[in-house]
Amino acid sequence: MDASSSSSYWLSKIEEAGWYDIPDILKDSPECVRNNRNILLASVQKNGYALEYASPSLQNDKQVVMAAVKNRPNAIKYAHEQKKRDPDILVAASMYDENYDAMRKQHPYAKKIAMSTRFSLNPTSNSQSNKLTQLLKKSNFYQEGDFLVYAPNAFNKQTCDPQWTRFDWPCRGTVDTCRYENKLTDDGHPTDDCCWRYSFRSQLQEAKDTGGFMLQVVETGTRVGMAKDATPGLGQTIELDMANTMGTKVFQVYRPETIKGYEWRFEDRHIDRITREISSWYDDNRNDMSVTVIRQHV
Repeated sequence: MDASSSSSYWLSKIEEAGWYDIPDILKDSPECVRNNRNILLASVQKNGYALEYASPSLQNDKQVVMAAVKNRPNAIKYAHEQKKRDPDILVAASMYDENYDAMRKQHPYAKKIAMSTRFSLNPTSNSQSNKLTQLLKKSNFYQEGDFLVYAPNAFNKQTCDPQWTRFDWPCRGTVDTCRYENKLTDDGHPTDDCCWRYSFRSQLQEAKDTGGFMLQVVETGTRVGMAKDATPGLGQTIELDMANTMGTKVFQVYRPETIKGYEWRFEDRHIDRITREISSWYDDNRNDMSVTVIRQHV
């Protein structure tokens, strides 16, 4: 057997390589390597983005995908469509809070944070919003402030708009404007079978009613310095319009994606600045209802 096709050879190569080289190693490897479960597990545990080059069958392997998203939450975009809808994997990727409904009932007066993010299950997306959500939940500000985060997830993707995110489509999530036959729970909350605009407007209303806010993460492509030229995604533009119309406070966080090929991720220092801005708003008795823009330095 050729040494370059043996499992031990590739496992050793993965172990010795830097985490940043793992995806390229898999990209250039033979098909038999990309279909080897042990090699893929070792690879994604070191760099979750290696899942992009796994065989289709391993992109549909729950253990492999779980290992990938635990290392890099946004690696979920490379998973098989079935695994992008798996609740356990969505929880690991911070895209779904399995305790959200129970926590909402236990803490009815918790301040709601409605996250406005790009939909990040597409393989071409490069979202950092999952990382921000993870860090925010771990912060002292969040844990001591009686907050509850609502992050739209993969289950909530119905629509009355044939093109999903047309700004000029009349739906703004109200009974009068939404053309989808929305199904509600017994207590009047949206279910997974609701138009995404209808569901998100409900979350914006809860954020407003509980003294919370919308936190919109605006991402961009390669740029040196601050993300001065970034714009919200199409769906985010609609969410921002709804929030402004309803009078829900918005904090808009800009973050550069890459600089000269290097992917920058949210870190604790970025969360500190975000929470300082939000704390100032609360210290001022929530008087300023205009959009607060927070531009992040790399």
